[in-house]
Amino acid sequence: MPDVWRQTHDTMNNKTPTLTYTTALPFLVAALWLGLPLQAHASPFELFGAGARSSGMSGAGGADTRDPSATWSNPALLTDPDQSRLTLGFQAVIPDLFIDRAPSSTTDANGGRNNLLPSTSAGITVGGSWRLETDSLPTVAFGALLYVPLAGTTRLEAVDPATPHFVLYQSLTDRLSVNAAAAIELWPQRLSMAVGFSGLVGVSGQSDALLDTERRKVLRRNFDADVEAQVAPIAARSWRPHRRLTIGVTYRGSLAVPYQLPIEFVFVDGGRLDFFIEGTSLYTPDQFNLAAAWRGPLWSLMIEATWARWSQAPSPAADVVTFLDNSGLNPDSDEVQRLLEFESIPISAGFVDTITPKIGVERMLGPHWTVRGGYSLRPTPVPNQVGYSNFLDHHAHQLSLGATWRGGRKLGIGPVSAFVQCTLLQTRHTNKDPERDVLGIGDHDSGGVIWNQGLEVAW
Repeated sequence: MPDVWRQTHDTMNNKTPTLTYTTALPFLVAALWLGLPLQAHASPFELFGAGARSSGMSGAGGADTRDPSATWSNPALLTDPDQSRLTLGFQAVIPDLFIDRAPSSTTDANGGRNNLLPSTSAGITVGGSWRLETDSLPTVAFGALLYVPLAGTTRLEAVDPATPHFVLYQSLTDRLSVNAAAAIELWPQRLSMAVGFSGLVGVSGQSDALLDTERRKVLRRNFDADVEAQVAPIAARSWRPHRRLTIGVTYRGSLAVPYQLPIEFVFVDGGRLDFFIEGTSLYTPDQFNLAAAWRGPLWSLMIEATWARWSQAPSPAADVVTFLDNSGLNPDSDEVQRLLEFESIPISAGFVDTITPKIGVERMLGPHWTVRGGYSLRPTPVPNQVGYSNFLDHHAHQLSLGATWRGGRKLGIGPVSAFVQCTLLQTRHTNKDPERDVLGIGDHDSGGVIWNQGLEVAW
């Protein structure tokens, strides 16, 4: 290809070319670097639950949430008179996952890919709720819930689909997340309904530069980017057919961060290099949640199930197209020839829908202490990766423990809650198809444990 490129320049310009394969290659690499998708970090609500109380029961809170995290789990519960008004929480997610491959497996050093494991992340959750009650009008309530990762709100990352990585945890454990909702009590202490939204931030933009390859100078450089809010609806209902029994239904719309970054390099007395990358990141599917809670004098029991429509998920891989043409070599000609052209291999997600059951139990121990625990089973939506891609995941068993202390009134603080979760990913063995495993990643086992712990104060 380099010889053909040089011959084309010589024929069309009848002079020694200033644009060669070796001079253009660094700019192609630069375009690839600049074209990486800008990703917000991911919120842990989808995987671990929202709020210390719900997280202490493996996310079971769709029918009994007594703090602002109801904005996420079921905003119709914001009308509950037991609602806390303000919460401030901290949590840390510590993955201990593994990917075991055969010694003959190829890595970056010999044309393959190295493993990529998720790192430890931490964040702060701030929640607030307001309940307005009058004698003549129905009770209304408002809630807001914000999660901010401590590592920052954005980062540059593009994971190649052939790289073995845990697709649900690599990019879904740290993102800036905003949730807000409004609820109305249609039947006092019986029936409430709510609507709200979850929000993320997406990015799109373009960049262009004029390059003088002979002097190795950048003569013009422009960059333009739009930061756009991505919003998904939340709708919920809570119904109390008995004073101790509550049934909750919640719908959460799909949410994702789209990115689109075209980059154009124009060479003086040369061609034009276009680099275009687009895709969808941090996708969470449509979710339908059905929950029931029994609140007794000392014991409370929560059960629920969440249907997640992962079958609608777009590919986690970025689509990349880049080409170099000869538009500057013969400006008097209307015919433009592409000298080099590359495009990424299309990758289909192929995910499947899942139904996740959850159960939580709570016990009051005197006036100051409440203890709780929970279990959930999240089936994997990710098919076994026998071909080119290596999106890893498996069935996840989650065990949780938590407690709340209410002895801080003299100190001017409300309940203090803590929790710890252990998510066990079953070991999954993958037998790669040699004909489709073109990089030679080879058979591998993957699995491990993810620890999540947190502390929350309410007022």
